[in-house]
Amino acid sequence: MDATETIGLVVIVPGPTTLMELTPATTPMLFHKLEPDLWSTIKSFLIFLGRFPEYPKSQLHDIQVDINCLKELYKVYNEKQDS
Repeated sequence: MDATETIGLVVIVPGPTTLMELTPATTPMLFHKLEPDLWSTIKSFLIFLGRFPEYPKSQLHDIQVDINCLKELYKVYNEKQDS
């Protein structure tokens, strides 16, 4: 593996950087790289993971949350917690 390799949407960089370290600046870039029809699902995942930034307010806050996706995420999460 080179110093930096791109696999799908995830950039692997040696060091402590992980996908979970999304910042308010990287979140808009993530949406920019995806098709608009996926935005509501991605927003749901980011909210579930607690990584959707409250500030700065932007057009990302106007995207509808995919309620079905969010329900399924919590369902799977709660099933794992019960096991």
